Amino acid sequence: MSTTKSSLHIAVIGFALVTSFLTALANLVVENMFGINIFSIGFWVILPAGALIIGAAGASGGLLACRYFHVKPNKLDALALIAIAALTMWLIYYLGFITMVLDDGRKVADYVSFSDYVDVVTTKSHMRVGRGAGTDTGEMGNFGYFKLAIEFVGVLLGGFVVFATLKSMAMCNVCNVYYKKIASKESALMNAIQADSVLGDLKSGDIDRYKTALAATYSDFSKDENKIKFKFTLMRCPKCKDEFIKEECYAVGSNGNAKELSDFGGRTNLPKDSAFELEFKK
Repeated sequence: MSTTKSSLHIAVIGFALVTSFLTALANLVVENMFGINIFSIGFWVILPAGALIIGAAGASGGLLACRYFHVKPNKLDALALIAIAALTMWLIYYLGFITMVLDDGRKVADYVSFSDYVDVVTTKSHMRVGRGAGTDTGEMGNFGYFKLAIEFVGVLLGGFVVFATLKSMAMCNVCNVYYKKIASKESALMNAIQADSVLGDLKSGDIDRYKTALAATYSDFSKDENKIKFKFTLMRCPKCKDEFIKEECYAVGSNGNAKELSDFGGRTNLPKDSAFELEFKK
């Protein structure tokens, strides 16, 4: 790895460290002002939603740095982002420890160690179950350690989500910069027969047929409960202006919920100066 590339990867880690601290600090401020600890929010005990959010937010500086410096993350970056997500969890506990003051004005940090503080918070905290204020189940005791472990896994997953998001973003192989989203559009809902026709045009390799599919305005009057819709996203390299269109296909149920049909999605590279941006405005 060259010196320049190494410095860019270091910058990614540096940005992530900054957002890690800011995330932990924000969690502390929200808890002190509104009594809500975002980190501890969970559903059905075993779904650490707050920890996932905190982990992703803590490592989000890495995403911003990769986008800004056009860095494609490697395995070491993945480990760093996941570790920084875990660091965010530690910072949340540590900031709580050094800022906690008893009713008589004494600082907790002057009388107990950090490990003892974590032990007390873990086992003596109360958990509420149910909607609204919920029902107080009392002190968690040893169950608190299980909850702590679940939250730790949550922040690690949050950090990995940031890495996975970066890996999924398209980068121009010639210019080594990320493609930029230029425009997007969705088709109207259609039935399976109409969708099959659109797919045929998309996969034909013919530009005119592709434009026909992009402008499809089917009116579906069938009584089928399940419908199909397509989403098209025009992406462009900021340097060489290379373009492609990302196609996504969704099944839409009668309740309006959409499920992506990944087998029918794809990517179509566009010829130079094809002016496809105009097609998205029609």
